[in-house]
Formats: sequence, C-alpha cells, structure tokens
Amino acid sequence: PGGGGTVQLQDTLPADVLPHILSFVTSPNALCACETVCHAWRDAAANDDLWRGMWIQRGWGGEVDGVLGARARGRAHASDAGISPPAAQRASDAGARGSDWRSRFVARFLQEVELKRRAREIVEHSMEQMHAFNLAMQRQRLEQERLLARRLEARTLQRRASQQQRLLALS
Repeated sequence: PGGGGTVQLQDTLPADVLPHILSFVTSPNALCACETVCHAWRDAAANDDLWRGMWIQRGWGGEVDGVLGARARGRAHASDAGISPPAAQRASDAGARGSDWRSRFVARFLQEVELKRRAREIVEHSMEQMHAFNLAMQRQRLEQERLLARRLEARTLQRRASQQQRLLALS
C-alpha cells in the first residue's frame, strides 16, 4: 500500500489462510485471545470450523443438542473458563440464535467447568466428613484407653487391698 503506512499481516494473506493458521491453536483460551488482536483475527477466530474442530478434538462427538446454554445454567461463568467477557457475551448472543459452534463449545466448556467444580465440592465435603469421622474415632479410642486404664487401676487397688487383708488376717 502506498502512503508510507504499515502493512498488516492479515492484509497480505488470502482470506482462508488466517483461519487455517488458527486451526493449529488447540486451546480455547488461546483462540479467544486471538480474537482480541484485531478485527480480522476476531473474525477468523470466530470461524465455526475452528470451534467445531475443538469440539471434535475434545471427543464431545454428537452431543450438540444436549448442551445447555451458559446463561440457562446460571452457575458457571466465562471467567471460570478463562474466556474473556466480551467473547463470552458474543458467544451467548450467538447461542441465542443457536447456530454457531463457538457458542456451543463455550456452553459445553462452561458445563464441564461446573461439573468439575461440583466434583471438587463433593470431594472436599467427603474429605471433611472423613476428617470428622477420624477425629471421632480418635476421641472414642482415647476414651476407651482412659476407661481401660481406670479399670486396671481399680483392679490393682483391689489386689493390693486383698493382699493387705490377707497379711492382716495372717498376723
């Protein structure tokens, strides 16, 4: 271009090359970051084929219709998934139309984040219960040991008293 301006990479590439380059990005977080570079990258990163590829790469297969919308679940947030709020908003807006793979991917990704969060809560709760059970068992064991020690002490005292009575009886 004339006029001494800078030439941008996306201005020199054919339209299908940038989406092809971005197809090598395997992280949804990285692909969302690519959207923030410029308008051309945003459009390329929003390519349905890229998000469909990530969907398939994760092994989610044909579960497209079973995915809940991120807003409908109301529990997980885009920030949990590392997805920028503007990108998440675009995804939820597109999800309202129900037609693009990005919104489906983000919804499923957030669903997984929520499931992992719930699993962590269950594990933490189980660990707390196990800890409480172990403490109760330790208290019970200590009480049993104290009771046993008292019984042994009582027997010892009885034996001594009995021996003293025998000695007094013999004398």
